[in-house]
Amino acid sequence: MFDPSQLAALSAILRAGSFERAAQMLHVTQSAISQRLRQLEEQVGTSLVIRSQPCRATEAGERLFRHAEEVRLLEQGVRRDLGLSTQTAGDADGWPT
Repeated sequence: MFDPSQLAALSAILRAGSFERAAQMLHVTQSAISQRLRQLEEQVGTSLVIRSQPCRATEAGERLFRHAEEVRLLEQGVRRDLGLSTQTAGDADGWPT
């Protein structure tokens, strides 16, 4: 099972294009973003991000990113259906907007 905070970090990095902006999006430190991505890469056994400016996904990273985005959208739908907060910023549910 993938850790939601790790998937959120991957999503934020690829959407923001940098670790620094991803950290800002999720209201965590840049070090936390790096650690989460490193743990996720260790879990899947391959690199997920090309560390350039801007950061880009590897082939595996792109596939996992698409699934992570599906998870994010499903979670938003569940929250909406249950009348819960639908905030998507990092302070609410760990997912970038």
